[in-house]
Amino acid sequence: MPNRVNCVGDCSMMNYETIRTILDAASELEILMADIYTIFAESLPADRKFWEQMAHEEKNHAALIRSVESSQDMSAEFLASFPRDILEENIKTREWATDVYIRFSRNRPDRKTAFKAAVEIETSAGEVHYQNIMSKNVDSWFIRVFQELNEFDRDHLKRVNSYAREHKILGRQG
Repeated sequence: MPNRVNCVGDCSMMNYETIRTILDAASELEILMADIYTIFAESLPADRKFWEQMAHEEKNHAALIRSVESSQDMSAEFLASFPRDILEENIKTREWATDVYIRFSRNRPDRKTAFKAAVEIETSAGEVHYQNIMSKNVDSWFIRVFQELNEFDRDHLKRVNSYAREHKILGRQG
């Protein structure tokens, strides 16, 4: 019988393979976001450093998520902070992000389009849940360590909007 761990919230028990599937999907989504930001860096020389930093941070998020997989207990604890339908949300978001990646690979975006897309990316379900975990007060030593490791790679939505306003790319809305 496979090892079973508590699932998110009130759902029934799930096995470790299911947990790994969820974490793999989350990690893949972060890498896809990094790939989109890399396209922006290559397409927009005026904003290259900003997009390169964002891509680097998304890759760091993916690495942190992958590191959680090494321990069944830590994996379960990490997932306990997410809503129960996170896998489905990540799959839908990944499908959307894949379409965005393909579109921008074929037709490089202008600045305004890139920043609008970044706002959409950073308000996607997976990104919002990840940021919520990174900013909430927790009793778990493991989640606190995870938050500390991620300390400087946070608040992407705020940073995208702030940069866009500062450089007069999106105006007031963001």
